[in-house]
Parts: sequence; C-alpha cells; structure tokens
Amino acid sequence: MKYLSAKEAYDVALNLEEEGVSFYESCADKSKNAESRHIFRQLASDEREHFDTFKKLQSELGVRDNKPLGPNDEARQYLANLVRPGIFYDLKSIPRESLAALTEYEAIHIGIQAEKDSILFYTEAWQNSANSKGKKTFKKIILEERRHLNFLVERLMNLEKLKK
Repeated sequence: MKYLSAKEAYDVALNLEEEGVSFYESCADKSKNAESRHIFRQLASDEREHFDTFKKLQSELGVRDNKPLGPNDEARQYLANLVRPGIFYDLKSIPRESLAALTEYEAIHIGIQAEKDSILFYTEAWQNSANSKGKKTFKKIILEERRHLNFLVERLMNLEKLKK
C-alpha cells in the first residue's frame, strides 16, 4: 500500500475498533478488580459502537471514496505509514497464553499506547478526509478515544495510589 485511500482508512478504523473490542473484553474477563473490569467493559462497549459507526459510514460511502487521503504525496505516505505496523501491533505479536498472563498494569499500559496511536491515526484521517460525513465521524471518535485515554491514565494513577 503506497497511499491510504478513504475506503482503506475506514477499513483500518474497523480493524482498530474490532481489535480494541477483543483486547478490552479479554482484559475485563481476566481482571480481578471490579473497577478495572467495569472500565474495560465500558471501553469494549464504546469500541463496539465505534465499529458500528464506521461500518455504517463505510456502507453509505461505498467505493466512490477510493481516492488517496491527503493533500500531497507526503501526507498520503505518512497516513499509510501510520497503519503499516498496526495500532494494536504489540497484541498481535504476543502469544495468546502470554496475553492471558498480562498484569493489570501491563494491560492498562498497552491500552494507553493503543489509544494514543488511535488518536494519532484518527486525527490525521480527520485532517486529510475530503468527505464531510467522514470528517465529522473521525472528529467524534477522536474525542471519545481521548476520553478512553483519560480513563486509563486515571485508573493507572489510582492503582499506583493503592500500592502505596
């Protein structure tokens, strides 16, 4: 993939959200802490809603939005490079048994990094999208992913306070 098209950006968004649902559900299922379990379940639910939003948007746009995103080659190449390794790349490289053995701290740190990476991708897609409905959707998701980041950082800070 040399450049990322609008259609491919929605494909990436669908994949991001699907991986987020899977990760957060896994974290909720194995968490022994009720507050963490609640946060992970809420994040999984939000990611599922994001998936549905992008699925609907993608079906409305069809294939007509298959032009490369970005005003120039450098912007288009940057967007393509953002998704080459994958936002949840660390999770894909971790064997399932190791993923199940993640501590709560490790899971939260992975979630924090994934949310940061998602915000970066969605911000670039939002800035480079020519479709007004797509722009509006990317902006909405950016705000929600920021909220997720704040939840995770706050939870990490609370866990660290409990350790002391």
